[in-house]
Amino acid sequence: MATQAERRATTRAAIIDAAFVAFERHGSPDVPLEEIAQAAGVTKGTIHYHYTNRAGLLAALTLRLFGEIEDRATISNAQHGVDAEGYIRAILVEQAAPVGRVLFTVGDELLRIGSLESVDPYRYLCSKLEELGVAGQPIVLAGAVLQYGRQLAFGLADPSEIETMIAALDL
Repeated sequence: MATQAERRATTRAAIIDAAFVAFERHGSPDVPLEEIAQAAGVTKGTIHYHYTNRAGLLAALTLRLFGEIEDRATISNAQHGVDAEGYIRAILVEQAAPVGRVLFTVGDELLRIGSLESVDPYRYLCSKLEELGVAGQPIVLAGAVLQYGRQLAFGLADPSEIETMIAALDL
């Protein structure tokens, strides 16, 4: 028999999974909470109970997506050696995947409603690049990586261009 904490975790995971699928399907931030609730098999009130409001749900989804991207980048770095270039390559590859498009879509919505501060991908990437000992300006590099990632996520650039993007970063 599952404990109350396990049931809560299962419900939260179901809500986040449903939110990801809904944002991926819509391709825009115009996803009603009712749709997410129905897909997760819960009520809208349950979403509010677990995440307080729409911004809380979007922030939780963003953190989950960061975690997934980071996990895949870590696996890639383990296979190819941990350095800034390998990390950036792995991040760009992930941003070209559906997870990247949802991450940017949700991030844009958080920015629009004024709630991006706690899960700002720019700040996160800056700190990660500093950890990796990037020469030069991690602030400028993070901005460029996110801009390239946005182009990949929304089909304005092709994943075959990733090596060209990395060369342009002049690491």
